[in-house]
Amino acid sequence: MDFEGHGTHVADIIGGTKGVAPEVDLYAVKVCSAVSSSCSGIALLQGLEFAADPNGDGITDDHMHIVNMSLGLSYGQNYDDDLSILVDAVTSVGILVVASAGNSADRPYISGTPAAARTALSVAQTAVPRDKVFPITVSGVTVYGIAQPWAPEPTTAITGQLVYGASLGNALGCTSFPAGSLTGQVLLVDRGDCAVSTKGSNGAAAGAVAVIVANNAAGDVPPSFGFGGGTPTVPTLSITQAAGNQLKTRVGNIATVDGASAQSVVGSVVGTSSRGPVMGQMFYGNQVMYGQIIKPEIGAPGASISAVAGSGNGVEPFGGTSGAAPVVAGAAALLMNATDWQLSPMELKARLMNTAETNILNGPAVFIGPSPAPITRIGGGEVRIDRAIASQASAWESVSGGGALSFGMVDLTRETTLRRTVVVRNYGDTPLTYAIIPTFRFADDAATGAVTPVAPATITVPPRSQRSFPIALRIDPTKLQTWTLDSGLNGGNGAALTLPEYDGYLVLDAPGSSNDLTMPWHVLPRAAGNVRAPSSVRLRSGSATATLTNSGVNPVDFETFALIGENPFVTASPGAGQQAPPMDLRYIGVRAFDGTGICPANSPIIQFAINTHQRITHSNYPVQFILDFDINLDGTPDFTGFTSEAGTFASSGQNAFFVGVAGSGSGSARFFTDHPTNSSNTVVTICGSQIGVASPGQAIGIDAYAYDNYFTGNELSYIDGMRAVIGAPRYVAIPDFGTVPASGSSSLTIAATGSTAATTESGILVMFSFAPSGNEARAIKVR
Repeated sequence: MDFEGHGTHVADIIGGTKGVAPEVDLYAVKVCSAVSSSCSGIALLQGLEFAADPNGDGITDDHMHIVNMSLGLSYGQNYDDDLSILVDAVTSVGILVVASAGNSADRPYISGTPAAARTALSVAQTAVPRDKVFPITVSGVTVYGIAQPWAPEPTTAITGQLVYGASLGNALGCTSFPAGSLTGQVLLVDRGDCAVSTKGSNGAAAGAVAVIVANNAAGDVPPSFGFGGGTPTVPTLSITQAAGNQLKTRVGNIATVDGASAQSVVGSVVGTSSRGPVMGQMFYGNQVMYGQIIKPEIGAPGASISAVAGSGNGVEPFGGTSGAAPVVAGAAALLMNATDWQLSPMELKARLMNTAETNILNGPAVFIGPSPAPITRIGGGEVRIDRAIASQASAWESVSGGGALSFGMVDLTRETTLRRTVVVRNYGDTPLTYAIIPTFRFADDAATGAVTPVAPATITVPPRSQRSFPIALRIDPTKLQTWTLDSGLNGGNGAALTLPEYDGYLVLDAPGSSNDLTMPWHVLPRAAGNVRAPSSVRLRSGSATATLTNSGVNPVDFETFALIGENPFVTASPGAGQQAPPMDLRYIGVRAFDGTGICPANSPIIQFAINTHQRITHSNYPVQFILDFDINLDGTPDFTGFTSEAGTFASSGQNAFFVGVAGSGSGSARFFTDHPTNSSNTVVTICGSQIGVASPGQAIGIDAYAYDNYFTGNELSYIDGMRAVIGAPRYVAIPDFGTVPASGSSSLTIAATGSTAATTESGILVMFSFAPSGNEARAIKVR
C-alpha cells in the first residue's frame, strides 16, 4: 500500500469513477517509499524509463502517453537535475509529464523539480469550489480564517470563550488536552510540530467547539493543510500569524466564528502553492531553453475528495499541488482522446495553457484585495478542459515549444529589445484571423512605460496550417521599477518579486470566443551599469587615483573591501543532468566597522565580500559558502561560518550567515546574507564576538569554500591561506562607498595605511550593485 494513500488519492482523481477521466487506463509505477514520504532518485529515473518502454525491448512504440508526478523538490534546477533532463527526453518519445509545482508558498524561485523541467507541465494549486473563508470576531476585532476541508464546515454562528493552548501548557496542540478542559470553548493554537488535523482532533476531543490554528510565519494568506491524521470533528480554521497575534491579546473573551457569513475563495491561488520562476540563467542549449522560465504554467483545484487507500469505499480531501496535478493530468487525457491522439505532448501542454482561465487572484480577496496572481504563480491560468476541447487552435513559443513567453532575468545597461517568435497552428477546416493584443497583469507596470510589447496587429492562419509572428519587448531601464528582491530578508517574500517583474498575457482574439488563445509572458529586468576600472595602480607618495567609468544609462552604487584572496580558475559545466553545478570563487574581500550598540561587548562588525565567476540565482541553493576562521593563527580553524536558509529546507526562503565553533556543525546568525539574487556578489556579516575578535587590530586566518548543498554536498571551489588584520588594512579606498553616475565616472583614492602586518592583501576589491554577469566586481591591485 502506498504511504498514507498518496498514490491512491492521485489515481482516483485522475481516473476513478468520479475522477476527471474515468475511462483512462492507469498504470501505477512504484518510485517512493512505503513507510515514509521520501522517493528514490534512481527509482524515479527507472520509473520514467519504464513509462517510455514498458516491455523493455528498446522500442518505445508502447510508451505511456501521460505521466503524473505528484512529487518534487523545492528550488528546482532544470539544467543540472538528472530527473528534469530525463523528463525532457521522454517528452520527445511522446509522453507529457504533468508535475506538481510544490507546496512551499509564495516565495521567489521555490518552485520544484521535476516540474521545473522545460517540457513538464508544472501545476499550481487553486481553491476548490467548497473552500471558504469565515469571519472570526473577538472583542470587536474581526479576522478571517480558512476552513480546512477535512473538518466540518461551520454553517451557523459558533461562540465560546477563546482559550490559547499555551495557558494549558500546550501551545501547539500536538498532545492531548485534559478531558473536558475545553468544553464549549474556542481553542487557539499555533502551527508547528504536528499535522493541523491532529491539532483539530485534540481540541475536539477535549470539548472545543472550534479550533483556530495561527500560522507560525509571516504571510498575507493563511495556508491550507492536507489531512495528517486524527479525528477533527469540529470546524478547524487557519489564520495568519498577524491575526493570531491579535487574538492572543483577547484571550478570555467570547469568540464567534460566523458560519453564516462565509465567503468563497474559488478563483484564487492557495497560499501554500509554490512560486517560480525557475532557478538558473536563461540560455539556449541545443535549441532548448533553460533557466528563468515561467513556472508553474497552469493551475487546478487541489483538495479534491478522493479515495482513501485500504478503506473500501472511504473518501477524504487530498490537497496540495499533489492533488492539483492529477486534475491536469486527467484533463490532458481527455484532450488527447478528444483530438484523436493527434497532438504531441508539447501541443497538449500549449492547448491547455492557451485556454485556461486567466482571471485568478493571488489569494482570497478578504486578505489581499482583488490582486491578480502574478504569472510566476499561476502561469497560463486555471485549467478549463471544455475550452481546450472546443478550440481548434494552439499557440507556442518557437524555440522552447512551450505555451509561455519567458524573456528571463536581464540586467540592462541601455535600452534593449528582447525577441521571441510565436507559432499559431490551426487544426480546423476554416481559416482563423486573430487580433494580437499584448496585455499587462498589473496596471502599475504598464504605467511606468519601461516595458513596451511590440507585435503585429493581426495574423490569419489558413485551415490545417500554421503561421508565426514576432513578439518583442522593448525595455527602457531608466524607467524600471525599483529592484526589491534579495536572498536575505526578502528571500521568501513574493511581493519583493512582484514589484520588479513585468508580466501579462498575449491575447489572440478570434471572432466569437471558442478559439481565443492566451499566452503568459514574463520578464524580470534590472537596471544596471557597466563600470570599468583599472586592474592595478602604482602608489606615488603613498596614494593613487583609480577612475571608475560607467558606460551604462543607469547610476551604479559601489562599495570597497580589502582584497585578500583571488582564484583565476573557472570550471566548465560537465553538462545537462550531471547534478554538478559549477561554482568558482573569484575574489574574497574584508572590511570592518564600529559595532558599538549593535554587537555584544561592542565588538566590531566584520563583513566578508565573496565574488564568484558564475552567478547565483538565490543564496539558499544549490551553493553554500563556508568560511573557516583561524583566530590564533595556529593553522587550525577555531570558528566556522556558513550561509544557510533560516529554518528547515524551503521553510522561509531567507538566507543568513551562521557562525559556530569549528567542527560543531551548528551555529547562530545575527545578520541576513546580502545578495540581490541573480548575482555573483555576496556579502556576509558577523559580529567580531562571534569569532572571538573583541576589537580592531587582531590578525586572523581565513579559508573560503563553495559547496554544493543541493545535489551532492561536494566541494566546488576554495581559496585558502588568506590572512587579514581586522579593521587595520594595508590599503584603503576613499571614498569607501558611493555611486558612479550614469554615463559618467567617479574617482577613488587608493592609499597605503602604513601597516606592515603580514597579510595576503593585494589591493582593493570594488563591488557594484547591479551590473552584467562578469562585471559585478573589479579587483584593483596595488603595484
